[in-house]
Amino acid sequence: TGLLLLLLLSAAAQAQSLDDQINLIRQINNTDREAVITLNVHFTSVESAAFWPLYREYRAAQAVNGERRVALIKDYAAHYESMTDEKAGQLLDDFLAFEQAFLDTKREYTDRFRRILPHVKVTRIMQIENKVDNAVASRISAEIPLLR
Repeated sequence: TGLLLLLLLSAAAQAQSLDDQINLIRQINNTDREAVITLNVHFTSVESAAFWPLYREYRAAQAVNGERRVALIKDYAAHYESMTDEKAGQLLDDFLAFEQAFLDTKREYTDRFRRILPHVKVTRIMQIENKVDNAVASRISAEIPLLR
């Protein structure tokens, strides 16, 4: 699924605006996550009925954090050529706040998943989430130039 994502990213980058690319990436990302979880976590019918609505709620909450990330990247890009020390400090603080909100959401929903699933399954789900999150973060990081 990661290769598919990279191929689609390349095609999207050539044909669409930044906002269109972001929306496409999100759509693929969410579809891939659900597919990988489905293939790697074997739910009973009761577990599945409880998990998927909560998982989709979790992904919606993380999408809000994703909006913060996109806004931060756009702010960085807008100020890249004229970066001041003050703006760099603000961007760093905003990034740390984003990272904390992302982690807080993950912790909140991990606790909620633990109430409906065995810990082994929750751990496997969060391993999948971490792998996908790290792949996305790596791709984003590779595209953002260091400050001069």
